[in-house]
Amino acid sequence: MAAPLLNTSVKRLLLLGSAPIDQFDTKTVRVAGDGTLLVDGRPDRRPLLVQTYGSTVQLSGVERVRHELVFDLYRPIGTPRLRVLAAGRFADRWLAPKGAITVWTKTGGTLELVLALPAGTQVTPIVLSGKGIKRTVRVHPGQRIPLSFRVPAGGAWNLHFSSDRPGYLGERAVSVRAERVSFEPRRSP
Repeated sequence: MAAPLLNTSVKRLLLLGSAPIDQFDTKTVRVAGDGTLLVDGRPDRRPLLVQTYGSTVQLSGVERVRHELVFDLYRPIGTPRLRVLAAGRFADRWLAPKGAITVWTKTGGTLELVLALPAGTQVTPIVLSGKGIKRTVRVHPGQRIPLSFRVPAGGAWNLHFSSDRPGYLGERAVSVRAERVSFEPRRSP
């Protein structure tokens, strides 16, 4: 029987909104208003192995070194900052029945989404809500719906999504596909 392989390069576990998962030494990550990842109150500039199961993460100040189905490895090329976190968006672009998209920006800008459903599914309403926003979109099979939201300057901004009509892919509950989730910052004059 072969001995299990151990990854000795991972030295610490950083948690963003999660409870500790086992006996590993963990630190909590706080996100500053500009998206800077803070560990013990200071910007963290070490390489990052980011778990992406059930979420889409867009960072700045880093270079992606490797991509796997549920992990991305990044090397800092400046100060790592979260730009977008779509919690509840799977790698195959399906959204969970509930989740949130958070954007961190100093300048403001536009969040663009394209919601869709494949043929052979059912009409699915999805509620999009945030500060000053409450919109229900009914997504029909075979339809692609482009949406844009103005994101104000000055820190973290959230757009929540929910659907009371989930479907299932195997045992995983899903709502609609988010074919596109992208943030375009406002250009300075």
